[in-house]
Order: sequence, then C-alpha cells, then structure tokens
Amino acid sequence: MPQYTRTSRHLNSVLRHSTPRKLWNLLRVETEYRLRRTVVRGLPYVLIVDPTNVCNLRCPLCPTGLGQGGRKGQMMPWETFTRAIDTLAPWAYEVNLYNWGESILHPHIWEMIRYAGSKNLATSMSANLNDVSNGAIEGIVASGLEN
Repeated sequence: MPQYTRTSRHLNSVLRHSTPRKLWNLLRVETEYRLRRTVVRGLPYVLIVDPTNVCNLRCPLCPTGLGQGGRKGQMMPWETFTRAIDTLAPWAYEVNLYNWGESILHPHIWEMIRYAGSKNLATSMSANLNDVSNGAIEGIVASGLEN
C-alpha cells in the first residue's frame, strides 16, 4: 500500500493551482522539513481556516459542541478571512475551511469558498450536514468547493 506524504496527498491541488512562486515555496518547505530545519523560511502551502467555532451538535467527546473550549462561540469576520487569504494565497495551494466548528453555519461560507477560489486556492470543507436546507445544498454546488 502506498504511503501518502504531504505532497502526494495534495497532488491534485498542486497540479491545478501551481504557479512558479507556489512551486518554489512547496519545494522549499519540503526540503526544510526533510533536512529537519528548526528555522523554516518557507510559508504554509496548506491553510487551515476555521470560519466558526460554533457547532449545532453536542457530541459527547467534542469540546466545541459541549462548550468546553473556553472560548466564546463566534464567526470569523469577512475582513479577517480576506486578509489571511490575501496574505498567504500567493504561496499556498489550498485552504481547509474547517477545524472545530461547523462551517456551514457561517453566513458567508459560500462567499469564502468563492473568494479563496478566485485567489487560485483549492478549497475543502468538512461538515456534519445535520441540518441542511436546499439553499445550503445549492450553495455547496455553486460555490466551487473542490473537496
């Protein structure tokens, strides 16, 4: 069975979204990683952006759903999102729009996906799809979400 590396796991994004700058950054980061450098000069090529730390479920092992994260539940402001994307998009291949929250609950998630796509970033999202409206399904299809 083949072993997946950070590079092969994201091969589709590399093939679809490469630019000379992004490719140079990818090679730099991977080289620094393999050389076990303690100071890394490359920039992240996969971004993890959590649009919200709010969830509609109360899973028994999840600190977000149980409200145990010690943080107030809130949505990422549009300006914060666009600033992060604008800053890192020239070097990154993809943005994962999930972590501890339910991304579909963010009122601007489809705009976020379209914006990231307009900056030549692949987008991925994980969702529980527990309370999905027809509008959300149409949003998924129309947004340009890749994974």
